[in-house]
Amino acid sequence: MDAYTGQRWATRALFALVKSGMPMPENLMGGGMESFQKFGVRAFLYASYDDVAPLLDEMLAQATLQHGDARNPPLAIAPGPNCVVEEIRTFLLLQKALINLHTGFFEPARDPTSSSGS
Repeated sequence: MDAYTGQRWATRALFALVKSGMPMPENLMGGGMESFQKFGVRAFLYASYDDVAPLLDEMLAQATLQHGDARNPPLAIAPGPNCVVEEIRTFLLLQKALINLHTGFFEPARDPTSSSGS
């Protein structure tokens, strides 16, 4: 996800968790994807399905499947009955990998910045 889309996605995810009654520090709401990283995909277990389902579908839209020969084009992992994922457990693995992709680079001691200067 680009930074704007990722920030909006994470903010919606955090609001879904707050709405669920999941306890979280007040200062977490402004942190977007970095804040969501502290909870991970398992935090969605606290929220209602109706709040979480669109977020999970958007997350899966970020992934593709490279099947067989690398010369074949990647396949979209489209939600629904025609999805290319064949095992239920794979969805959780993909979701965890996508969260890590978007949050794994955060360092707890550093402030986020768009410049590379110190």
